[in-house]
Amino acid sequence: MDDIILTSNDKGERERLKEKLALEFKMKDLGSLHIFLEIEVARSREGISISQRKYVLDLLKETSMIGCKPANTPMDPNTKLSTKLAQGPMNKGRYHRLVGKLIYLSHIRLDIAFAISYVSQFMHPPLGEHMEAVHKILRDIKGTFGRSLFFRKTMGKALKSILMQTRSSTKVELREIAHAICKILWLKMILEELEVMVKKPVEVYCDNKVTINISHSLVHQDRTKPVEVDHHFFKEKIDEGVACITYIPTTK
Repeated sequence: MDDIILTSNDKGERERLKEKLALEFKMKDLGSLHIFLEIEVARSREGISISQRKYVLDLLKETSMIGCKPANTPMDPNTKLSTKLAQGPMNKGRYHRLVGKLIYLSHIRLDIAFAISYVSQFMHPPLGEHMEAVHKILRDIKGTFGRSLFFRKTMGKALKSILMQTRSSTKVELREIAHAICKILWLKMILEELEVMVKKPVEVYCDNKVTINISHSLVHQDRTKPVEVDHHFFKEKIDEGVACITYIPTTK
């Protein structure tokens, strides 16, 4: 049994996709997303936050550290772990399991990512001091288990505003085409995982003929120098047959 998240700003398109998937797979619609692979999702008017509070509490219970004294940091700045067998080796299976669980947690808890990356370098064989370093990370997350990642509702618009600061409408449209092709590549990857093959180039509509001409040629290098990387990227994808640029009048 596998879970999948469906997201779209077009409710009708989302429902059509669900209907098509239901023809191929036995499915159950669980409604709005609240938890996925032990990642908790909460929505508000301001945006979306993701956390792993229950995951952290379960991990602390499993390691009998639910009542431990919290640490201020996941690792001391001057920590130097050794590979010399001055101490007896630890239970390798338990160490691997804990580090693996912490690695999964670091996808949300970026503040502990470095410490987890460091202890993961001592998997063969783990020693007592390595386990102590893992316990220090657990003590840190004991005091910060409520932390989450928050994605503000207006964040995408703010980022787009920064990226699109340019005087030339052609340069803006070249960047937009590159962005659209990135989305196409991502969607094709998802569809291929579902064994749905997209054999024809995906049409990208543009109302600027100059932009379309540039997208098929590398002659205008001076004009497109500020967006040269984007230009080469989508020119390559057009040549590969991933997408094609089609003219559409502004009135349409």
